[in-house]
Amino acid sequence: MSDPNLSSFIWSVADLLRGDYKQSEYGKVILPFTVLRRLDCVLEATKEAVLAEKEIREAAGLNPEPFLLRKSGQLFYNTSPLDLKKLMGDQDHIGENLRAYMQAFSPAVRDIFESFEFHTQIDKLAKSGLLYLVTEKFANIDLHPDAVSNAQMGAVFEELIRKFAELSNETAGEHFTPREVIRLMVNLLFIEDDQALTKPGVVRSIYDPTAGTGGMLSVAGEHLASLNPNARLVMYGQELNPESYAICKADMLIKGQGIANIIFGNTLSADGLLGKLFDYMLSNPPFGVEWKKIEAIIRKEFEQMGYNGRFGPGLPRVSDGSQTGEAAAKLKAVLSQEELAELNDGGEVSAEDILAAQMAARASDAGITYVAFTATPKNKTLELFGTRPDPAQPAGPGNLPAPFPRLFDAPGHRGEVHP
Repeated sequence: MSDPNLSSFIWSVADLLRGDYKQSEYGKVILPFTVLRRLDCVLEATKEAVLAEKEIREAAGLNPEPFLLRKSGQLFYNTSPLDLKKLMGDQDHIGENLRAYMQAFSPAVRDIFESFEFHTQIDKLAKSGLLYLVTEKFANIDLHPDAVSNAQMGAVFEELIRKFAELSNETAGEHFTPREVIRLMVNLLFIEDDQALTKPGVVRSIYDPTAGTGGMLSVAGEHLASLNPNARLVMYGQELNPESYAICKADMLIKGQGIANIIFGNTLSADGLLGKLFDYMLSNPPFGVEWKKIEAIIRKEFEQMGYNGRFGPGLPRVSDGSQTGEAAAKLKAVLSQEELAELNDGGEVSAEDILAAQMAARASDAGITYVAFTATPKNKTLELFGTRPDPAQPAGPGNLPAPFPRLFDAPGHRGEVHP
């Protein structure tokens, strides 16, 4: 099954969730179950050997963890005799057995499911009578490494993340940066070092202080691997949002990448990688967020450590980057009273709203020529920029703008002057 078809097939689980879950909540079930099924398949071949090794090492009074990691051949393991297929044999105890199975994973994997708050979803699915059906659906999806490579699995998971981000419009920026944007950033980051990065055995480190779902780190790793398959990129990151943090670690884990250096927490107020240095750093920091609630901690580091800390060059205003900043204040000048009231009441204003308001405010200005290239002229464009019979009056039934004179007409593309 191709990558797009596989991701669509997995997302079809949403048909079971419809009605009991909002669309924006589908990912809270589908993403962790996808991770669980992939890990389940990856560990299948070594499960019996791991269980036998655990028994031997515990009988000898030894900590079994390093031995189990070696036996599994992975960066994780599971010590339960259960797997998703075996869970299907006891429908009456599906919830209890699923929790026990998850709890038997190594600590790094348990951290992922805890950050997903997967136990909450198990409870909700059980109450809705959907837990067995959803688990059965995933148990029948073949995600074994011999059927789906790490690269393919990574592509599938990224597509699921993208779908989740699209449905979670209110927080899409926190979940997902478009991959084409990341590829451009990564190319710019590495462009000066392309020659050095092709040397045999080269090792570099990269850091993303606002890692999100890990896209930047993963794409950087893929880019370096394409330049030099023998190169090694050590990835470091920190993420504040628990769900994004879980997705980041899960995405890297199912691609076969290490997750030991992915830290949970606020980079500014609780640096989880204190004192570490990196060869590269890139980030898509949150937009529209002030740092007032962590101001005291940041100012303390600034005042006490100066250039020995992170903020030696100085601090911006608390409002920088938020909707209370100077730039945002200028943008608000074009908003209506209703929009301002909504904003003050906790609402948000999109870039499209601001752009539309700016265009509307400037539409009646004299001495301005607007040039636009559009596939077809739209009513709103005519209303805002067209030549009205009576320019002193607003557009209306008796004062409609005249059609624009065309500059040129190419197949599928029309150029028009808006006088």
